[in-house]
Amino acid sequence: MRIYLISPTHYNPDGSLHKTTRYWTSAVTLPYLKAITPPEHEVSFVDELFYDVDVEAPCDVVGITAMGPQIARAYDLAAEFRRRGRKVVLGGTWVTLTAEESLRHCDAVVAGEAESVWPDVLADLAAGRSRGIYRADGWSSLDGILPHVLPLAGHLLARVSASVRVLRGADVLPAIVSHPPGRRRHGGPAYDPA
Repeated sequence: MRIYLISPTHYNPDGSLHKTTRYWTSAVTLPYLKAITPPEHEVSFVDELFYDVDVEAPCDVVGITAMGPQIARAYDLAAEFRRRGRKVVLGGTWVTLTAEESLRHCDAVVAGEAESVWPDVLADLAAGRSRGIYRADGWSSLDGILPHVLPLAGHLLARVSASVRVLRGADVLPAIVSHPPGRRRHGGPAYDPA
């Protein structure tokens, strides 16, 4: 299948789309999803903060990740792609917290981390079915993933290292990460410098 991954922007108060080159949080999600996608699929992605979304992109499945400020735009994009006959998968922090509501706007929801459920979502959609909500059953290890993500990050490369350190924890980049003492890292114990 052809998969088009999107990190949407959010709406400004005047209804226009927010665009910037100074934003760091979405830098790693899309290359990471591409890296964990089974190899038989063709994946492209766009971060709407930097580039426009192509609603006419040749694809079978659209994956949209969204945090709170992005959710209105994510739902609007999902509606447009579904109107055009594309299957839409929503994921991300906001979607995880509102899985049932989010499912009203798409064909499948990934609740939690995608690593353990993404292949099943794609297999089901390829077979013309969906279980609706695909819930991850825990945290996933990121051991060894960084070498696969960095080559896919392209222009986002400078932001990826900061995103991984902040969003996913010291176990990914142990040589260059520092956490304040007592601060928890993603899925792990509090950092103890001793």
